[in-house]
Amino acid sequence: MAVRETGGGDAIRAHVAGVLRRARRRRGWSQPRLIHAMQQEARRRNRTLPVPESLKTMISRWENGHRIPDPYNREILCAALGIREADLGLTGDET
Repeated sequence: MAVRETGGGDAIRAHVAGVLRRARRRRGWSQPRLIHAMQQEARRRNRTLPVPESLKTMISRWENGHRIPDPYNREILCAALGIREADLGLTGDET
């Protein structure tokens, strides 16, 4: 089910943040461990990611509801966490 809100999108960002935090914690992973998993997934897909320091900042912003992962990173993030992009409740036009 897609999360929708007219206006600033605070509800969307909060929903995505909660899903990401829960998925990471369910695996018992720290943010650095998630970075490692994302790097592995990116390599499998022959894709590139930002340096770990930048990725750490991005993950923090996603998990704190300040940003929504863009489609490029969302695909890698969801694969690393073993969740479907649909689990985030996004319809594709949010970034």
